[in-house]
Amino acid sequence: MASALVENPYKENYVKVRYFEDDEVPAVIIGFAQNKLQTNIGLYMFRFSFAEKEYKNPSIYDEKLSSKATIRLSLGQLFDGTLENGFVEVEYREKLEKSLVALFGEVGKDITDYAVEKLLEKREKGDGALKGVCETKTFGNIQVDYMNHPILSEPDINLYFTVK
Repeated sequence: MASALVENPYKENYVKVRYFEDDEVPAVIIGFAQNKLQTNIGLYMFRFSFAEKEYKNPSIYDEKLSSKATIRLSLGQLFDGTLENGFVEVEYREKLEKSLVALFGEVGKDITDYAVEKLLEKREKGDGALKGVCETKTFGNIQVDYMNHPILSEPDINLYFTVK
């Protein structure tokens, strides 16, 4: 998956892979950013977290969410600040799609469409407008849980993946 992000690099983008040590959910993080400085301060366009064990049970927020997710996508933006109309630049959308296809096969394209749709919805309505909104969709054998924290207003969208 990381190789899908560095293949034929666009502009001066940067991919960072690191291990996040945590007592509750240690994980490997693969992040995609505009440059190295942004990765140093945690400002990724998007990042994947591959947890060693399941995330805290999100079904406390909504019972339809999976308690077995071990992959999370945090999607912050798909443009570099120079885009005049909209929030999605084609080349960054392609990077996201290539990484999701590398992870999940051809259904990664449909998952990309879904992720971009949710990103645009959040940008158009505002971070706080979707507090507590949760949704589950299945693409092939992949359950995708879209979760907005019920109290905190987060700028990124968070998708959790469970292989069925």
